[in-house]
Formats: sequence, C-alpha cells, structure tokens
Amino acid sequence: MSLELFRAVQAARLLLEEGHPLARASTVAAAEFGAHPEEVARLALEAHHACSAARAHRTQQNARPLVACRAIPDPAADGEPQQ
Repeated sequence: MSLELFRAVQAARLLLEEGHPLARASTVAAAEFGAHPEEVARLALEAHHACSAARAHRTQQNARPLVACRAIPDPAADGEPQQ
C-alpha cells in the first residue's frame, strides 16, 4: 500500500466516523491524496468495520469485571472491622 493510499484511507475513515456516507468520504479522500476512490472505499469500509467490531468487543470485555465486582459482598456491611 502506498503512502498516498494509506492517507486517503485514514481520511475516509475519519469522514465515516463523522457520519459522511461512504461514497462521499472515499471520493473526497481519494481526490485529496491522488488515489482510486473504489480502492479507498473498499479499504476504508473494511477498516471501519474492523474498528467498530474491536470497540464493541472491548466494551463488552470492560463491562464484565464491573458486574463481577458488584457481586462481591462488602465486608463492612457484615459488621467486620475494616483494615
């Protein structure tokens, strides 16, 4: 992947995150960095989906320990002295 294509994909991903449609994001980014809009669209969409899936997975992973911590009884509630 060329540096221009990489930068175009990054720019398209930023536009996608801002809510722009894929066609517009890839066309604008490709024109700015001199890349092919179809290739930018394909790579930006793949990266966008992968990042969204990773964020969802990370959110699910981070939520589990909090639920588990709430299930641990508080020793002070049982009348035991705290250390």
